[in-house]
Amino acid sequence: MKIIIPGEPKGKARPRMSTKTGVAYTPKKT
Repeated sequence: MKIIIPGEPKGKARPRMSTKTGVAYTPKKT
């Protein structure tokens, strides 16, 4: 399952989904 957020370029970083808040964010650690 991939979550894509418009205006949020993921680049090489892997977007992680937080089931706690249900929000996908990109971790600073690559």
